Amino acid sequence: MRLVVPILIIVVLLAVAPAGGASAGSGAWTKVYDVPGRDFGAVEMFDDARGIATAAGGLFYTTDGGTSWQEGAADEMVALGGVWSQAAYISFGDADHAWVAGFNGQMWRTADGGRTWRKQTTNTLAHFNSVSAVSADEAWAAAFGEGFSDIVSGLVQASVLLHTADGGATWQPAIRASAYGVFHQVDFADQQRGWLMVTPCFPGQRTQDCAPFGQSFAGTKLLRTEDGGRTWDERPLPVPASRPERMQWFAGGRGYLQAADCSAGPIASCVERLYRTTDGGDRWNALATPAPEGFSAWRFVSAERGYTWTSGCKAGDCSGTVWETSDGGGAWRALSGGRPGFGPMFDATSTRLLTPVLDGDAEGIALVDLATGTRTAAVVPGHAPFSDVAFGSAERGYALSRDGLWVSDDGGAHWRLGPTPLPVSRVSAPSRDVVWILASDPACPERCAAVYRSGDGGRTWIGSAQRFASSQSFDAADAQTAWVSADSGLWRTTDGGGSWRLLNDESGPWEFIDRSFGVAVTCKRTCDGEFLVTGDGGVTVERRAAPAGARFASLFFLTTKVGWATGQLQDERGGCRPCQTVFRTTDGAAPWEEMWRSGTESIERPLFIDRLHGWGVQGRVAADGSSAGGAIVSTTDAGRTWSRELPDVTGRLLARDGTVWAVAGQPIFGGGLFGLRTTIWRRGDAGRGIVLPPSGSGVGAGRGRDYAALAALLGLAGALLWAAGRPDVGGSAIRARAVRRGRRRGPGRTGGRCRCSSRARSTSP
Repeated sequence: MRLVVPILIIVVLLAVAPAGGASAGSGAWTKVYDVPGRDFGAVEMFDDARGIATAAGGLFYTTDGGTSWQEGAADEMVALGGVWSQAAYISFGDADHAWVAGFNGQMWRTADGGRTWRKQTTNTLAHFNSVSAVSADEAWAAAFGEGFSDIVSGLVQASVLLHTADGGATWQPAIRASAYGVFHQVDFADQQRGWLMVTPCFPGQRTQDCAPFGQSFAGTKLLRTEDGGRTWDERPLPVPASRPERMQWFAGGRGYLQAADCSAGPIASCVERLYRTTDGGDRWNALATPAPEGFSAWRFVSAERGYTWTSGCKAGDCSGTVWETSDGGGAWRALSGGRPGFGPMFDATSTRLLTPVLDGDAEGIALVDLATGTRTAAVVPGHAPFSDVAFGSAERGYALSRDGLWVSDDGGAHWRLGPTPLPVSRVSAPSRDVVWILASDPACPERCAAVYRSGDGGRTWIGSAQRFASSQSFDAADAQTAWVSADSGLWRTTDGGGSWRLLNDESGPWEFIDRSFGVAVTCKRTCDGEFLVTGDGGVTVERRAAPAGARFASLFFLTTKVGWATGQLQDERGGCRPCQTVFRTTDGAAPWEEMWRSGTESIERPLFIDRLHGWGVQGRVAADGSSAGGAIVSTTDAGRTWSRELPDVTGRLLARDGTVWAVAGQPIFGGGLFGLRTTIWRRGDAGRGIVLPPSGSGVGAGRGRDYAALAALLGLAGALLWAAGRPDVGGSAIRARAVRRGRRRGPGRTGGRCRCSSRARSTSP
C-alpha cells in the first residue's frame, strides 16, 4: 500500500506534463496594484476649471479647478525623465489638446483634456526644456543634449528646435543648434510670433567658452520670428552677459524674462533679475521684485497679473511668502505667508494659485486662495512609493512608504495605512499577524534605529529599549526571534525584543531561513571569493569558499544544503571577462555547480520555491560589468535556462505559500529603480510545481526546457518512491519553513570589496 499513492501521483504528473515545452500561458502573472507617487512637478490650467499636471509616474487632469485630480490613461508607461520626471513641460493648444514634453525625447499628447494620452515619436533623445502649442495641431519644442550623461560629462552634442503642424504625427527639425548654440526655451504668443532663447553652452558644460562654475554667458541670444518660424532675427538682452532662466510672452509683444546678470564676473557673482518688454524685446525694463535676494519662482497668467514667491531662513526657521502683482510687476502685495514650498512650474486661475508641493515633508498639489491667502491641499491619487514589502501569508502583506506602514488582506491588491510608533524603514513578517519593524528614533543624538513587534497585524506595538546605530538589514524568524545587522555586528533577540545580544562583529547584511541558518555575502573584513554561514543563529560564523575566480553578489538558500548564488566570474572561457553567472550547491558548500553564464546579461536576486522552480531579475550588462534590470525571468530546471515572464519589469521578488510577487518601481533613464511608482505583480500558480512559465526568449544557454520538465518529473517520481520506503521522511521541514516565510529580495549595494546580499539595503534610518 505504501507504493500505491506515489505510483498514482507519478501517473497523474506524466499525464498533465506539457508536451513539446508548452507553457501555462501569459496569464500567469497579474498586475494587482498600480499606484503613482504624489510627487507632482508641473501644473498648467487652461481655464478656471480644466488643467493638467505631471507627476513622477503619470499624467493627471482636473475639471474642478484643481480641487481634485485623476490620472489619465496612457498607451505606454509614463517615465518622463527620472528624478526630474515630474517637472516636465505642459502647453495647451485648446481646451482638449495639449502636449507634455520630458527628458529623453519623450513627448505626450492628449486630445480629450488629459483623460487619455498617446506617446509621440520625436526621433531624438535630447531633453526637452520647453513646449509651446499655438493650436490644436501646431506646436514647437526645444531640446538639448543626447542624454543625461552627456550633461554630466559636459558633452552636449545636440540641440534642436522641433515643429509639428499635424498634431504631433510628425515632428520636424526647424533650426539646427550648430548655427546658434544650445536651445534654452521656446515660446510662441500666436502662430506667427515666437521667441527662442539660445546660449553658447549649457551650465556645467566643460568647454573653452564655458568653464565649470565660471561662465560669463557672453554670446547668449534672444531670437524672434514674426513669420511662423521661417526666419529669425536677434533681439538684445537686458544685459549682454546674462544667464537666461525663463521667459513668458503675450499678444502684442509683451513679455517677461528672468535672467541672471553676470556682468560682474563669474557665475558666483550673478544676480537674479526680472525684466519686462512691451515691444517684442527691442527694449527692456528691470522690475522691482519683493526680495531680490530670495527671488525665485514666478508666473504671469496674463500680461498684467503675475505671482512670485520669496523665502528665507533665520536660525534654521524657514518661511515663504507669495506675492501678487496686477500691474505688470510695478507693485507687489503679500498674498500669504507660511512654509516655502513650490518651484517654477505653478499656475493660477481667477480665484486660486495651484502649485506642486516641494516642502519635503508633504506631497501633492497645494491650493492658495487668492482672496484670503489660505492654503489647502488638493485631492490627488496615489501615495509615496513603497520602500519595503513583506508578506506574512498569501493574503496578508505589509508595506512601507514615507507615510508609514500599509497592510493588505487580499494579496497586495488593496492597502490601508496603519498606526506605527515611529517612522519605519524595514519590515519583516514571519507569519500572518506577527510583524516586526525597524524604525527611526528621532530622540537619539545621532541616527539610530529601534525595533518594534506586533502580534495583531500592526494594530498595537511593543517596543524594545535597545537602539542600533547604522543598521544595514533586519530579519525575523517568528514572534520571538529577530536579527539586526548593524555596523557593530549581528544582534539577536530570542524573547520578542525584550533583550538583545551582540553575537559577532560581522555586520552582514544577514539573511536567515529559520532560527538557526543564515548567510551573508559581505564581510567586515575582505572576503573576496568567500561568503559567511551560521548554523546556530549567528553565535558562530563560518567562512566558506566560492568557486575559484567567482565573486558572489547575492545568495538564496532553500534549505541548509540547497542554495543558489549569482555574481561575477573572472574567466576567459565563453568570451566574457567578467562573466555573469548563476551557481548552485546541494551540500551547502563546495562543490558549487555552474548553472548559467553570460557576458551580456545577468540574473540577480534569485528566489526559488523548490529545487527546480525559481525567478530572478534579468539585467543588461554594460562594458564595465555593471548591470541594469530589464525583466523578471523564470527557470524550471534549477537555473540552467531562463525565460522572460515580465518584460520591462524589475524590482523585489517575494514568495509565500505558493504565491510569488514582483514589487516593481518606475524605471528612470535607461532602466533601474527609483521608486517613482509602485506596481505589484502576483503569480498565484507558483506552488503547483508543474506549471511552466510562459514561453519567451531565453537569456542564456543550457539544456532544453523539454528535457528539464521531464527531468523534474522523473526526479519527483524518484523522490516519492524513495520517501515511500522510508518512514522517517516526510519532506524537508527547513525547506517548508523557507517557502512559508515571506522572503524579501531587494537591490544590493557595494560594501568594501564585495557586493551585499540581495535584501534591500541602506544605512541607518
